[in-house]
Amino acid sequence: MPRANLLAILFTALVSFVCYQAQDRNPYGRYFAEIMEHVEERYVEDVNTERLFASAVNGMLGELDENSMYIGPAESDEFRQSLDQEFGGIGIHINHDPKTRELTVVATIVDTPAYRAGILAGDKIVRIDGKNVKELDDPTAHIKGKPGDAVKLTIARPDVKEPIEMAAIERAIIQVPSVLGDTRRPDGDWSFFLPGHPRIAYVRIINFGKHTREELETVMTNLEDKGFDALVLDLRNNPGGYLDAAVYASDLFLESGTIATVRGRDANLVREHYQATAPGTYSGFPMVVLINRYSASASEIVAASLQDHGRALVVGERSYGKGTVQSVIPLGDGHRDLKLTTAYYFRPSNKKIHRRPDPTQPDGHENEQAEWGVMPNEGYRIKLSDEELSNWAEWWRKRDVASKNDKAPKLDEADKQLGKALEYLEKQLDDVSAKTNAA
Repeated sequence: MPRANLLAILFTALVSFVCYQAQDRNPYGRYFAEIMEHVEERYVEDVNTERLFASAVNGMLGELDENSMYIGPAESDEFRQSLDQEFGGIGIHINHDPKTRELTVVATIVDTPAYRAGILAGDKIVRIDGKNVKELDDPTAHIKGKPGDAVKLTIARPDVKEPIEMAAIERAIIQVPSVLGDTRRPDGDWSFFLPGHPRIAYVRIINFGKHTREELETVMTNLEDKGFDALVLDLRNNPGGYLDAAVYASDLFLESGTIATVRGRDANLVREHYQATAPGTYSGFPMVVLINRYSASASEIVAASLQDHGRALVVGERSYGKGTVQSVIPLGDGHRDLKLTTAYYFRPSNKKIHRRPDPTQPDGHENEQAEWGVMPNEGYRIKLSDEELSNWAEWWRKRDVASKNDKAPKLDEADKQLGKALEYLEKQLDDVSAKTNAA
């Protein structure tokens, strides 16, 4: 027998043995395939096997955590586009709980159809085009659609007893910046200074996307040219995004020290370590970071790193507590992906950001006394009721939309958290002035 043929036979035998061994270690794959075959051939009605497979896999992943998921062909492109800051839809970030099947708005993107329609973070979408969300296999697919077509949503709001029937919302291609200011000027550009506080710059980051780094670079360069004495970095309702964008934002205000570490199953083994560097750092001025219950993931990394190094005071509410790393693993033909939680983020103080449901608590809710997320500095925790949060979100929405016509609502007590931040910064600036004059 030729040597080449013998090697081919040996190689085939080796591969077969490895596959057999793998199947023996995990027999569930064989059972799953067998069940799928029985359903496809013998179920009383025809089935959509792609949808059935997606439901089965997401059911399995849902037992792990709320962030691991199977991304099918229909969702794969939009998943990538959402971080590329360009996608089709109405302009909302949503969380679909696989167990309760509730669809919750995590954030509404500024200056999009959903934002103009009045949809707020915390709203639960209960019906889409009259259909109960819990009865839909993939409710997010019903919100997406061709730009120009409309979708009708019914929402439940925490501070409103009856569901709210929203007017039809026309879908669009969503192209939005991630770094915003306070209000828009008549020319359409953002103003990065607050009315009545000319020494204090204000920068809002609504998510950490593909272009956040260059957007933030441009804003900070312009602010430096104009001159400012203090900074408010607003990360409220920021659901997160790219890790490298969050690391860059942190590095921008830190000269040295750890920004974050990434660890997998072995908490003692550091997989990745992100360190601040001195070049390009903006320092020498007081700074406040604003967070709330919907500040998650990458935004928590920024808040935690600046807080742990004493670079910024954190004001607002405890953050969401989403401190996990999701690896996107291509499957099969490249049109399907597995988004799997593979590691945790740790803040510079070596504390874990992520929260896990506590089975000892009522309904499995997280233990409020446990350490997770980012907690505002002592004396600066301003927790809003559901009604206050709803009013604040509506106030900001009207402020952003109206500012196009130079009729933005005035900065007033509607934003208690920002007011507290400004109070702190003004005192810091007054103390510096007093010391300067005394000298």
